[in-house]
Amino acid sequence: MVNIKAYEKTECHDERRKQARDIYDNYIMKEMLSHTHEYSKEAVAHVQKYLMKNEVPVNLFEPYIEEIFHHLRGEPFRKFLESDKYTRFCQWKNLELNIQ
Repeated sequence: MVNIKAYEKTECHDERRKQARDIYDNYIMKEMLSHTHEYSKEAVAHVQKYLMKNEVPVNLFEPYIEEIFHHLRGEPFRKFLESDKYTRFCQWKNLELNIQ
């Protein structure tokens, strides 16, 4: 996600193309080859289509960002809410508010 945000902020077209290829090779392609990804075929096709044409729009990875956020809103977030870490987080925030 950090790499995608850096990619979006890059203004140089050549540098953005290099970053896009690195993100695709190091994250998307690795997950596709190992069959560990849960991304839709549409998201993969979207990125591949632009990379094949050597086009690198700022929002190239937008379908992935949306799918990642959607996934994190589901089961991982529910598990976090039920965890001791969330309880500690709430206790800490309560303490901060009471100090002020």
